[in-house]
Amino acid sequence: LEDIRFGLEVNRLDWQQRRLSTIKFFGELFNYELVQFGIVFDVLYMLISFGHNMAAFAQGASCPIDRPDDWFRIRLVCAVLDTCGEFLDEKKSTRSKFDTFLAYFQRYAFAKRQPLPLTVDQMFCDTIESLRPRFEFFETYEEADQAVRDIEQALLRK
Repeated sequence: LEDIRFGLEVNRLDWQQRRLSTIKFFGELFNYELVQFGIVFDVLYMLISFGHNMAAFAQGASCPIDRPDDWFRIRLVCAVLDTCGEFLDEKKSTRSKFDTFLAYFQRYAFAKRQPLPLTVDQMFCDTIESLRPRFEFFETYEEADQAVRDIEQALLRK
């Protein structure tokens, strides 16, 4: 977990392969039940929020450690979901948490400079479609942001 966080703090291009290997290893630890669901979700949210002011999260917002034209975190999230996503979606108790994460993940992806590079867009779509074959993607940042705001409002009412 320290390596994952350190990789987010020091976003160096020459460390990307190591970061990808670390995140896949983390996913495999979950598959072998050495890591709990909550920790996986914590890491997924950390990947899309670390360094950002989530209260002022906006499309194209500048963050010194996660530039709008740096799509590597999307790759990291996709690597986790490719490695262990089928198990995250397996139980009813985690399915709603997973749906919530997918809304935040889509908002994060839309907040990046658009259009996404073709390889990143394909990876993003393929990963989600492999876990949810009939998944309906948001069309715009505004739709994704509204869905996230609705989720947050619902949580505040509870």
